[in-house]
Amino acid sequence: KAIQLKIAAYLLKPLNKESFLNTLSTIVQKIHTQKEFNHNLNMLHQYQDLTDSNVAVSKTDTKGIITYVNQSFCQLSGYSKEELIGENHNVVRHKETDASVYSDLWYRIKNEKKQWNGIVKNQTKDGRIYYTDMSIKPILDENRNIIEYISLKKEITSIMSSKRQLHDFVGASKE
Repeated sequence: KAIQLKIAAYLLKPLNKESFLNTLSTIVQKIHTQKEFNHNLNMLHQYQDLTDSNVAVSKTDTKGIITYVNQSFCQLSGYSKEELIGENHNVVRHKETDASVYSDLWYRIKNEKKQWNGIVKNQTKDGRIYYTDMSIKPILDENRNIIEYISLKKEITSIMSSKRQLHDFVGASKE
């Protein structure tokens, strides 16, 4: 019955002051730890809500296979979660993106185990081009082994379009 009630400590009679204080200290520490855990979990959920509502998030395993996408990623790419989970992240890669971008990206996150930041040209399910300002970070365990990768993407297509128009205008005026 004590196990069912999740009793974690007990005191023997006659009551020993030192034993009582040690048991009480253990209980107080567990209560404090649980409160701290609940607080941190609440904060984490709020951070996740803010992130999910403002950027496209994806996670991949160490081979680049998608294990998680948020709704913003699905809206941006035009794919559903079911279509993305289990696929290689190349599913959104635009064929005109120079291979050196990805070589640099993989070297940075896999070999150096550091965050990579850059602008990437991608393609939606229906073929529309979009640009993202992207950050990818390897998630490491306590021994610095890579567990997975997480990426945050902010769409910047409208900015890139304006930049292209300016580039085209400047190029045409030089002729």
